[in-house]
Amino acid sequence: MQMMYDIIVKELKYMNLENAHPRDYMDFYCLGNRDELQTEEISSADDSATASEKFRRFMIYVGMIVDDEYVLMGSANINQRSLDGSRDMEIAMDARLSTSPHLG
Repeated sequence: MQMMYDIIVKELKYMNLENAHPRDYMDFYCLGNRDELQTEEISSADDSATASEKFRRFMIYVGMIVDDEYVLMGSANINQRSLDGSRDMEIAMDARLSTSPHLG
């Protein structure tokens, strides 16, 4: 995230857009799904239940990231654990434009 933020700051300065802010062009979100609370009592902190079970929040699988210049998609969870090749056998593909559509 910091890398993308820094790239946008650099480009805004290059284009002399002094009043623009990186957040005008980029946002990050954490996708998730939340179940309804159960009527039974929530497990105590020392119980073996996971935080997901306690708070009824579950991550959503993201298999593709796309913008106007770049595509990353695959069967792998897009993180180091799934893509380093020593644990899971999954595949991902990335593609990008050779020239930027924003530069003409």
